[in-house]
Amino acid sequence: MSGLKEGDEQVSDLEIACLILEGEDRGLELLLQKHGGKVRGVLYGKYSQVLGGDMLDQLIFDGATKMWEGIENFDDTKGTLSGYFYIICHHLVMDVLRGRNKDRELGELLEEVQKSCDLKDEEEECLPDDSLIVDLYTVLSSLPKLQREIIKADLASGEKVAESNFLAEQHGTSRNSIIVSRNKARKKIREGLIALGYNESCWRKMT
Repeated sequence: MSGLKEGDEQVSDLEIACLILEGEDRGLELLLQKHGGKVRGVLYGKYSQVLGGDMLDQLIFDGATKMWEGIENFDDTKGTLSGYFYIICHHLVMDVLRGRNKDRELGELLEEVQKSCDLKDEEEECLPDDSLIVDLYTVLSSLPKLQREIIKADLASGEKVAESNFLAEQHGTSRNSIIVSRNKARKKIREGLIALGYNESCWRKMT
């Protein structure tokens, strides 16, 4: 999670927090670049025997997304940005260990969609009759272009997620930006399905 550009080392934690507060993706990239490795090192030392490196990496990116959503709660008079980041990531690790990680449930849903429907340019031609699949694609179509393309690539990849480095090169952005955008997209899909009446615990529409 390195990759600091020339001059990035001089960016303070307060400046990073302000960038995130202003909705700048660069703020998340700097957060991950400056503090992601340190946080990962601590978490890996504690939990590598029960959670693999890939899972820990994903949880760190999830933590960055949560910071994006709640950065106004950060108070630099009470602690450091890296410490606040670590606390958020540690809570996510605990959620996984307790079996309450909703993103993983959504990931399983997307895997089921992947098995049911090969995504084509003309999406309507491959939609099955299942109302969940139809509603999922309705929500998907409302996402910003980059988020939509990432999820479409995930569905078409045959894997849980498409290769982030490849997507970064394809869309002219960074790997961190791809992963952050994926997390945002999954959150919006989950919220969209819930708004359409689906029960998050089983992804069935409540009548």
